Amino acid sequence: MTTISLIDLDDSIFQAARKCPVGIALSDAAVDKKGVAHSFCTPKQMALLGLLTGGGIVVPVTARETDGLKRVKIPFTSHAITSFGAVILTPEGSVEPGWDDVMRPLCQDATAVHLECLDFMTREARRLGIDSRSELITDVGMPLYVNTKHNDGNDFSELTKLRDALLGWMPDGWKIHFNANNLALLPPHLGKERAVTHYLRELAPDHSLVVGLGDSFTDLGFMGLCDFAITPTNSQIFAGFLSGITAPYKA
Repeated sequence: MTTISLIDLDDSIFQAARKCPVGIALSDAAVDKKGVAHSFCTPKQMALLGLLTGGGIVVPVTARETDGLKRVKIPFTSHAITSFGAVILTPEGSVEPGWDDVMRPLCQDATAVHLECLDFMTREARRLGIDSRSELITDVGMPLYVNTKHNDGNDFSELTKLRDALLGWMPDGWKIHFNANNLALLPPHLGKERAVTHYLRELAPDHSLVVGLGDSFTDLGFMGLCDFAITPTNSQIFAGFLSGITAPYKA
């Protein structure tokens, strides 16, 4: 039986240096746009990755845009899912046409709402005195979602105020991704679980054992499509399970 591991990347299989334990050897996992090492694997993460890659097919399922995935130094040889599920890449690295035909018109139709969201988040941040930046994220020519980051990457607690304002404004059916220094408003058609559904139905080998790995609440959708699910014990998901709260945001 083929094993397919669907794995989130950032904060699941690697993370920024500031989030890594002190005093252990780290392996470079991804570089920034200037080519400087930016994200790192711990020895235990490398061991887990070895188990997954040694036992079958590994498919990254990431919020990273396609260019961001290219900066990951881990060699993936199968399909890949990027940009919160907006894009599926073939093993050769090209856009999978069947999924692109589904997503492209939906993304284009949401442009006006994205621009309204960008304006709202920019104005609200200014009104609340939050030092942040918001931008409309695009990938392979598609407008995807608005993301906000605090300009002090080590102190992003103020983003909770902006999240609360966004909860009262956001359109029905849209959802929030808020984890660490990322506050994003995702349209209804965007979700890792939608792309994973297409992948499992149309592209994956039949009758496979499917394992999911993720750290954020927004990973739970695709993890729920798997036979087994794994989450780091320092993740948003695990903290949510301990507190009894796993879905605090409007869906």
